[in-house]
Amino acid sequence: GIQIPENAKKVIRVDGVRINFEDSWVIFRPSGTEPVIRVFAESTDENKAKALVEKYEKLLSG
Repeated sequence: GIQIPENAKKVIRVDGVRINFEDSWVIFRPSGTEPVIRVFAESTDENKAKALVEKYEKLLSG
């Protein structure tokens, strides 16, 4: 499974798993139409959001 980072400010487990950080968040949720897990992120920095998605997609793919 995904290990929650120490710098996570909050973890929300509704409609998936969302991890909040100081200036960003990432969420993992099952697709409603396909047998896959979707990863979305938001940040004050677009590059950081993209990096979060890449990092957690890689972790989920094993």
